[in-house]
Amino acid sequence: MRSFAYPISWRTLAVDFTELGASRTFGVLGTGARHTGCRVIDNGGDCTGDVVDISGGRIVVKVYERVGGPPPWCAGATHADATLGPNAVSKQVDASSTIWEIRRPGAEFFWPGNAFVEAWTDSTALLAQAEALVASFRWRRGVISSGTCAPIDTPAPDPS
Repeated sequence: MRSFAYPISWRTLAVDFTELGASRTFGVLGTGARHTGCRVIDNGGDCTGDVVDISGGRIVVKVYERVGGPPPWCAGATHADATLGPNAVSKQVDASSTIWEIRRPGAEFFWPGNAFVEAWTDSTALLAQAEALVASFRWRRGVISSGTCAPIDTPAPDPS
């Protein structure tokens, strides 16, 4: 369904799993270590985020898509922060990671089915390698968004 390239020095840390029905991970790659922050509890599950070890100049990269959650709003969120390779991307940087959202053809940002690449590293050279992975990302030919969304002015359903 999709393909991407990454450095030969990176190893596969995990492949093809779903976290609490909200996101499907295609692969976790890199030179560091990663453990899930999810656990099963009495009433279902709980996730606190991935736990990574990037000490000593290492990197962990997770490639995933959102598959669950509320339906998307029709917000016209199509403005990209950048174009990497053929991909319109939105980039978020926080204290611990950098996340690129790759918009599915015909979709808006923040919609289910878009791809995400999340990188944890303190090395600018390794972060550039993660950005190169984003630029190499390719959707399978013919993949487009369903285009189904809820108009922003749609009232919330009556809970009664």
